[in-house]
Amino acid sequence: MLDQTSLTQIMILTEIFDGNEKPSEISRKIGITIQGVQYHTKIMKEKDLIDTNGKITEKGFDFLYSGLSSFRDFVMESMFKLDNVLVWEAIAMEDLKEGDIVWLKMNNGYLYATLEKSEGASGTVMKKTQAGEIAGISQVKGIINMQLGTVSIIVIPDVENIIEMKGIIEKVGNFLKSHPSGILGVLGEEALIVAKKMSIVPELQFAPLESAFEASNRGISTHVIISDRRFHFTLQTLRELQRKNPKTELKINYI
Repeated sequence: MLDQTSLTQIMILTEIFDGNEKPSEISRKIGITIQGVQYHTKIMKEKDLIDTNGKITEKGFDFLYSGLSSFRDFVMESMFKLDNVLVWEAIAMEDLKEGDIVWLKMNNGYLYATLEKSEGASGTVMKKTQAGEIAGISQVKGIINMQLGTVSIIVIPDVENIIEMKGIIEKVGNFLKSHPSGILGVLGEEALIVAKKMSIVPELQFAPLESAFEASNRGISTHVIISDRRFHFTLQTLRELQRKNPKTELKINYI
């Protein structure tokens, strides 16, 4: 496990990687004093983890990647241990009795518990539950068999750059026909109008990017329409979501 000094330096390097180079800003984000940031920055310069301009060196990137990987492994191991004592909620596919061993599977983005034995995760029913009701599942073991969904961003021109809306609608329609699996989201008024002109009621309208990544974690692919201007305003949000969901495949498609 990483020591406190290494953890602090990893947090500082992460902030620098995100573009936060001011000691005051880093101090606020990671919860240590400005003097503490300056002290660790000095040490990291001496260790050649950052250069004289405050940029991360190649050695610094190796240190950051190695440290984050070690911390990720620690978190995953700890989460696995917690899963054995925490209670999961799942929809009962059949009538279940207390103490039944059930298998967990994802279906349309929701977790179900069934008596039908299968590969993957299993757990113990905490109390009697009727089919279709919520069951509490404890002592969960194994990994739920599920393929992550993809997040596809459909970037359309800004309104002042559109010569003919019909052409944009046709291009978006052709894209969706070639990518039939997935649910649709819109971000902004222009995107909503495009969906309406296609007679599509978007399933994700508010905070669609966050919802898209959550859907991906539940095995559902999404397509989010967004104007070019709004897309550039959301780049920071996308970067944060990618960092929190490193296994999710993000695709950017310009129409």
